[in-house]
Amino acid sequence: MEPKIRREEERLRELRRRKETVGKTGREAKQIEKEIDRQEEFVSELRDFEEKLRRVADLRLDFDINDGVILNIAPLWQLVPWNEPKKYWSELQEGKYDWAHIALQLWPERVKDKCRTDRSLAIAHRLEKLCVVEPAKARHAAASD
Repeated sequence: MEPKIRREEERLRELRRRKETVGKTGREAKQIEKEIDRQEEFVSELRDFEEKLRRVADLRLDFDINDGVILNIAPLWQLVPWNEPKKYWSELQEGKYDWAHIALQLWPERVKDKCRTDRSLAIAHRLEKLCVVEPAKARHAAASD
């Protein structure tokens, strides 16, 4: 992204230099001013996109195919051109998909807390050692004693 941003910033500087040479009035000056406005908007969008990419990259996610495409793409919701990932991102944040490996990566404490009392969740994350609930067979055998 950085080389592209630098090129577009240089193009913006060049447009501003052209504007200075042309002056402030006239048709050409107005045309250059419009180009400057478009270029400023474009550079701003590029910087915004770069920031969004950086935030996602900083998460250092290790995607798991077992989570499914939609949950894997949910953290990228700001970067993809459709609305479905945003919905799943919200639901991931709320804890609806804490069985997913991506949830454990993003919110480890929350998921580990749930694993303490939900054996199936603990098994899904290979955290049975955290679970304080005994397996179903062991509970049943203990009750019949």
